[in-house]
Amino acid sequence: MNDILLNQFLNCGFFIGDLNEDKMWFMTSSIRQLKNQEENLFPFFYLNNFFSNKKNPFYKGLNFQEMSISDFQKIIDNNSSKKPNIKWKSANKDFYLKQYSELKKEISLKILKKGVPYSFQEGSCKLSKENKLYLLKNILKNRKKNSSYIYGYWNKSEGVIGTTPELLFIQKNNNIQTIALAGTVPNEKNVDKNNFINDPKMQNEHAYVIEGMKQTLEKFGDFSFGKTHLLELPKLIHLKTDINIKISENIDFDYESFLKELHPTAALGILPKNSKSNWLNSFESSKINRGYFAASFGVVLNKNNSIFIATIRGMQWQNNTLKVSAGGGVIQESIFADEWNEINTKINSIKDNLGLHSTI
Repeated sequence: MNDILLNQFLNCGFFIGDLNEDKMWFMTSSIRQLKNQEENLFPFFYLNNFFSNKKNPFYKGLNFQEMSISDFQKIIDNNSSKKPNIKWKSANKDFYLKQYSELKKEISLKILKKGVPYSFQEGSCKLSKENKLYLLKNILKNRKKNSSYIYGYWNKSEGVIGTTPELLFIQKNNNIQTIALAGTVPNEKNVDKNNFINDPKMQNEHAYVIEGMKQTLEKFGDFSFGKTHLLELPKLIHLKTDINIKISENIDFDYESFLKELHPTAALGILPKNSKSNWLNSFESSKINRGYFAASFGVVLNKNNSIFIATIRGMQWQNNTLKVSAGGGVIQESIFADEWNEINTKINSIKDNLGLHSTI
């Protein structure tokens, strides 16, 4: 990537990086939205909203490159950057409480087993190219602490950037890799990891996500679940189960159809997924909406290779308004104070990863 391409990338660009493979893909130069997916247009990026109702979620640019994350970091580090001066408001507790209360009612009535309410901290700042470089430098600097995926998209008026542990799927021919990720505690010195992994509430929350994954995946082929283990991030610890699917020979795999069946998983939305409940979208409005929080974002390299993640653990912006959003699974055993503390911990971990050090 030369200086001209970097400048174009900072104006308008897409990227996804796999930290486990030290590999990233990025796209820039005259990016346009496609009306549909066409095989002769590979590779391209895909970005929808949480409810997957964006009209044209396919994006194609004139310049597409694959490189190691290490090489990309060297390029970024050679350019000057500036920390954005963001004026933060308090996290929106009332918004979260309304969701939490309504969800607990539906759980008590056995309409739902699980849901994921969220909240956000809002700030104001007009991000410059130097600000974007600062955010990039920080997620790259912290990458060795995270077994996750880095991602970003922006144009002149909006954008999103972060480091997500939430893999939706990696496709390699007819082999699909995905995960169940649910159950969270702060990664503190005195945390009892053994107690966490054996905690009944955490196990139930994780089991619900696995239940939802089974219901979705069984129609596609044979699947296997690994042993549930700890995913340790700098500020948080999660329960994680690796899942592999062998797509049946009689199924012509289509990533978009698979994605629509999978997303949102029970780790992001509700269980049962086919419930008649309106809880999930009842809090959306013109003033408060998810935007790109927990949306599906991916790169399609060709018909047989693609990678998709959920855009959590990041910051999004539109013009001068920025949001850091976080959600967490709520089940019958959940306690509001604990859940709200988890939201705050996640928001602070996101800001810390982006180099926006402050507390709420």
